Amino acid sequence: GVLGEYIGRIYIETKARPKYIIKKVGQIK
Repeated sequence: GVLGEYIGRIYIETKARPKYIIKKVGQIK
């Protein structure tokens, strides 16, 4: 589903750019 694709995208981006994702998650929280 959409959620699965979203999580998969985050997982791939986390592997490629961990610092960028951490920044994004920090902004959401």
